Amino acid sequence: MAFIELTPRGERFTRGHEGTVYHIYDDGVKGAKMWKPNSRVVGRLTAGIGHLLNSAEIKQWAGKKIPESVVARWFDEDTDEAEKAVYNLVKVALKPNQRDVLIDFVFNVGVGNFQTSTLLKRVNAARYDEVPEQLLRWTKATINGKKVDLPGLIKRANDRVAYWNSPNFEAVPFDGTDNATNIAEPTPKETSPFEWASLATGALAGLSGFSGATGFLGVAFGAALLVAVGVGAFIVIRRNLSPK
Repeated sequence: MAFIELTPRGERFTRGHEGTVYHIYDDGVKGAKMWKPNSRVVGRLTAGIGHLLNSAEIKQWAGKKIPESVVARWFDEDTDEAEKAVYNLVKVALKPNQRDVLIDFVFNVGVGNFQTSTLLKRVNAARYDEVPEQLLRWTKATINGKKVDLPGLIKRANDRVAYWNSPNFEAVPFDGTDNATNIAEPTPKETSPFEWASLATGALAGLSGFSGATGFLGVAFGAALLVAVGVGAFIVIRRNLSPK
């Protein structure tokens, strides 16, 4: 049993943005068309209110209409998981609307992505004013093998920011052609000019250390600077390629 729960407004927020689909579909393909048994799977097989299916559920419901009672049970189970994650991972006080936003975020992206996200780090540092910037990064999804911005995810990110800032915000569900929102992925964080300048300065200093070395200490100093720059560049590049 979760120690925190979505408020009624928060439940409407998540339901509205996820949409409800009463059959199995492949979230890696545009649209939410019924997935045919034994067909190729590009993304993740999903049904109901953004519920990721296990093998038993796929076997039971492939090619069939899923009843409302099953969809409701899946939603309760998935929200329980998201609520528990927020309760266990967040170490600072939150307002009810802020809890709703984070529960919706976990519901969509999963516990693992939330646990390793910069968003969680900002929250736990009580840097509440920096949370909107992090929420706005999660607007992409992988469709047909390509990572693209989706209108539904862009709207959801902006609505999360509005709800984070105002407890009275009521989201209007996305009215696009797709009635299901995909799992969001983060937009890479760009490296600032200051960071690149620092790396370049370090590299030049290292080269100068080599060129001007007259003994073991000079060579060692230059080598150490170059190693440090290399490590810094690796961290920056790695962050840009797979940020959270």
